[in-house]
Amino acid sequence: MKCSSCNADNTPNAVSCEYCGEILGAKSRTTVVSAAANAPPGTSSLSPDDFAPSKDDPGFQLWNSKLPKNDFRWWAFFFPIAYLAGYGAKKSAVAVGVTILAPVLIFRIVHTVSWKAAAIVQLAMVAYLLFYSYKVAIHADSLTKEKSEFNMPIAIGMQVIYTIIYSALG
Repeated sequence: MKCSSCNADNTPNAVSCEYCGEILGAKSRTTVVSAAANAPPGTSSLSPDDFAPSKDDPGFQLWNSKLPKNDFRWWAFFFPIAYLAGYGAKKSAVAVGVTILAPVLIFRIVHTVSWKAAAIVQLAMVAYLLFYSYKVAIHADSLTKEKSEFNMPIAIGMQVIYTIIYSALG
């Protein structure tokens, strides 16, 4: 199903957009909540497909200027993964996380070869991370649509997972 807000393709049974969190079709938030409340005990409405971004994900599109700029979101700057996941843009959160973790992995590889080169790469990595966090903060509204209620458990869970992976690489 195609999202009317961001034009992203979603799985056929998706209730909300997997990229921006917008409710799909004519289903209201009440329908989504009641469907989750009526799920059999011990089952989850989340699947691995809920977190796997595609190359067209808005989280990967921050480098082009197609996304409109919005007000600067400080929480999105300091905690981009938690911010995006908390507002329902789980795939964008994963895309941003992968994009942020890539230079960390490059730094670890360079560090094994030369500590002098690693120092230069580390400075470049810090500049990259600050710039990328800035891009997330000014495009946060486009990535999330902030029409959904903030989900703190999902935000904390995604941030903890990201922190564990970051610590393992760093």
